[in-house]
Amino acid sequence: LKAVTPTIPQKSGEKLFIPTFESVSSVIFWVMWAVFLAFYGLAVKSSEIYSFNQACFLFADYFVNNVLIVLFNIGYLHLSKNQLKQQPYAEVAKRFLTYSLVLTPIASLLANVVVMLLFNNPIEPVTLLIYSVFNMVVGVLFFGLLLFYFASQDKKIAEQYAIYQQDLLEQN
Repeated sequence: LKAVTPTIPQKSGEKLFIPTFESVSSVIFWVMWAVFLAFYGLAVKSSEIYSFNQACFLFADYFVNNVLIVLFNIGYLHLSKNQLKQQPYAEVAKRFLTYSLVLTPIASLLANVVVMLLFNNPIEPVTLLIYSVFNMVVGVLFFGLLLFYFASQDKKIAEQYAIYQQDLLEQN
């Protein structure tokens, strides 16, 4: 019986378990999430879309919004990864979700201002506030689920590697 070599985990403290902007594949991952969420927003609003131009505007609005939310939140992780990778998972999750509560509405407001300027489409302040609060709640839930998923994947890889090491010891 030959042991299958699992992915070798990085030594503790060398890698944050969440994909940041360290590689091209990580950037593509986050851009694809922004595209997916923009299409999801279109699907949710499909009964209210009456023209192709309106659909394009909504897609651009959702895409800019999602890109800025991801950029602010994952950018925070990327810029503070040296401090965060020294912390235990619970501390990373707590800090990230706390910052996400602040960064998501700021990104949402900025995205709406950019869309207003680009498309000359004024938004009422109450609508802007509701939209920002909604994005904050959804953003925190979304990033919380991602934290859980990536932490469980990281744990699973570490367990597979430990089993592989044990198999090698038994083999020898």
